Amino acid sequence: MPVFLLAYMLLALQGIVQARQAVTGPGLKGRLSGPEGTALEFATVSLLQASDTSVVKTVVSDAGGVFNFGTIPAGSYILHVSLIGYKPLRKPLELKGAATAPVDLGNLVLEQSIRNIKEVVVAGKKPLIERKLDKTVMNIENSLLATGSTAFELLQLAPGVTITNNDKVQLNGKSSPLIMIDGKPTYLSAAQVSNILKSMPSNTISEIEIISQPSAKYDAAGTAGIINVKTKQNRKVGFNGTVTGGAGYGRREKYRGGVNLNYKGEKINLTGDYTYSFNHSVRTLDIDRDVRLSGVRTLFDRSGDTHNELGAHNYKAGLVYFINKDHAVGLQLMGYANDQRTNSDNTTNIFSEKQKLDSMMTSRANEKSGFNNIGGNFNYRGKLDTLGRELAFDADYSRFRNNVNRYFINTLYDSQGVNIGTPDQVRNYFPTEVEIVALKADLVYPLAKKIKIEAGAKTSFVSTDNDARYDSLLNGEWKPSLSQTNHFIYKENVNAGYLNFSKEWSKTSLQAGVRVEQTNSDGHSVTLDSRTKRSYTNLFPSLFLSRKLSADNTLMFSYSKRIERPSYQDLNPFRFYDDRYTFREGNPYLKPAYTHSFEMTYSWKNEVTVVARYGLTNDVIAEDLQQDDSTNVTKSFLRNLEQLRTMSVSLSYSKDVTDWWTTDNTITFNRSQYVDDNEGIYRNFHNYDFNINIYQSFRLAKDLYADIGGFYLSPWLYGFIKAEAQYKLDIGLKKNLWNKKGSIRLRVSDVFYTNRFKGKAVYNNVDVAIHNRFESRVAFVTFTYLFGNTKLKVAKRNDSATREEKERVKKENQ
Repeated sequence: MPVFLLAYMLLALQGIVQARQAVTGPGLKGRLSGPEGTALEFATVSLLQASDTSVVKTVVSDAGGVFNFGTIPAGSYILHVSLIGYKPLRKPLELKGAATAPVDLGNLVLEQSIRNIKEVVVAGKKPLIERKLDKTVMNIENSLLATGSTAFELLQLAPGVTITNNDKVQLNGKSSPLIMIDGKPTYLSAAQVSNILKSMPSNTISEIEIISQPSAKYDAAGTAGIINVKTKQNRKVGFNGTVTGGAGYGRREKYRGGVNLNYKGEKINLTGDYTYSFNHSVRTLDIDRDVRLSGVRTLFDRSGDTHNELGAHNYKAGLVYFINKDHAVGLQLMGYANDQRTNSDNTTNIFSEKQKLDSMMTSRANEKSGFNNIGGNFNYRGKLDTLGRELAFDADYSRFRNNVNRYFINTLYDSQGVNIGTPDQVRNYFPTEVEIVALKADLVYPLAKKIKIEAGAKTSFVSTDNDARYDSLLNGEWKPSLSQTNHFIYKENVNAGYLNFSKEWSKTSLQAGVRVEQTNSDGHSVTLDSRTKRSYTNLFPSLFLSRKLSADNTLMFSYSKRIERPSYQDLNPFRFYDDRYTFREGNPYLKPAYTHSFEMTYSWKNEVTVVARYGLTNDVIAEDLQQDDSTNVTKSFLRNLEQLRTMSVSLSYSKDVTDWWTTDNTITFNRSQYVDDNEGIYRNFHNYDFNINIYQSFRLAKDLYADIGGFYLSPWLYGFIKAEAQYKLDIGLKKNLWNKKGSIRLRVSDVFYTNRFKGKAVYNNVDVAIHNRFESRVAFVTFTYLFGNTKLKVAKRNDSATREEKERVKKENQ
């Protein structure tokens, strides 16, 4: 089916391009200049219907100030021209159908606007946080707090986002948002996704989109919504590039460097990007277990440091070919190669009930791993006519390889430090391969003025092969440990289709959609000779309704249903040992979790935003513990709890206080309630918490800027774990050099070294306390230099890039 779909799309492309010539009518062109006759480039030129000022077509003037609409149907129009620093120009036009030669408007002169020029100084730097009715956008590219950081670290600054003790991402009190990169799902486990985000340098990221209520157009995966990490896209004409280098220090050293190259001509756009980063980090982790059995308590106090050295190569190359001004095809190759060295030393002190040391165990582990990915994308984007019909097609392929070689030794001592028995020595080779193929097509089809439908189809295939091999040292000879060796193969196919209907009235807009997804999965443990096959189909409706109450007040309601599918690692029925007394085990009987999410948003002047949310998740996936009373060994595993109910209210205030100070602040109140009935044991526990995010941006002097940002998270609930408060403060400075060709940035994260995870949980007869101190305070300096043509040309922008200009034209004509 995927091969036939791809062939059909490619054959249809030829017919689409040829059919584009059907529109008849005179041509329309002209030239723009300033009062002194200087050609004006980058001006937005829109042609509006005279009857209702709706936008017919929008183009951008070139380096000579020339604009050309091409063939335009006869009729009455209004020409609207806008350019920052100049007053808007409006000119009525009447195009006759009998005309054969293009209509040349000649030279049009724009008057300068002193007020707008001043506004450019204020708006020249995007704020870190932008709030829109349907999403929140973090503008990473210009944020000083992003200097020397990674995508994973940046998420902690995002409103509503929290990071758990095991590096899982939560959004608005709910686990498992769908992490996307450039609009594409990763299809990987939570641990693998966190590794990808940790290896993505901030200098390769333009923005992070947080979509708590995605429409039916998006994949239904992710009960908490979607977090989309968008990498930088260079749209400058000619040849240009950027060179970046930096170094930093926390508890250990870090450095990175990279280059970005771009060439954009009339017909092609070539891009290339490469970054290497090295990060030596240290983490201190304490885990205390209090085990109660038959009235007797045994205490296990585990403490140790883990040193991690990660070297990451990231690369990307792309080609876009513009068939004509309305149709383009693109190819992209991207990937990374990560080399990691991890060394950990842990000591577990075992006490009796009277705090008397009974015995002690040391655990030392050395690990070498490589995590590699290579992927490709073919895409087509086309505007089928002047009525707004659009077609898009994407074909993606990715291959991930993760090879882990690990050696660890456990040694047991008595209370006097005398060795007991023979140390346990184990080595394991843990290769994983993931292969992903995805095809999708999207169509936008306007039915009438301000009425349109969107439809699309997608199919994806994911195959995972995980082959864990364990050897134990027995009598001086390495022998296979058959009880721990495991081969697990997981395959998943999701077929989806969606339909969206939207309509706009003068002050009200409606979008209603439905997505259907059919899932086929096959989990096969070759070692245990067990197999779990599933096939199910679900409908995922969505609804968005907004009302403009007045010029400054807007209200929106939204609803969506989403799903969290267990990852292959969660389903793998195998034990992964941390030491002699703790291990993790997959659960092949995990069921998908489903969430119904409701949201109400109020906005005033784009300065004050209030959001109220309610979510109901059935069969929520959460971590649990079980204690083997005969051996004192604790098992960690995932299982389905009955329900999770979340409620939250957030208040945000964003404003340019002065021409040198911008502020953005958010406070969110949450209530989480878990309900569970497992083997006759009923539990109902809840928690209230709040978090505060602050961001302040200052222009201290010419070419000198400063940012301050941080968060406070009150005690909060993650499954059965009650976490203590977390908070930190970051600062950043930037100095522009050589007429903004170069810049130096300094960032200090967690200035007061307060960010850490501490939490407690009660599991039946086991109390667990966790203290995770990660390397959060880091100072990093970065130097950036731009070369080549640094002017931005937007004539070839796609519709998403020109949409804001079109909306501005509409507002000016209301």
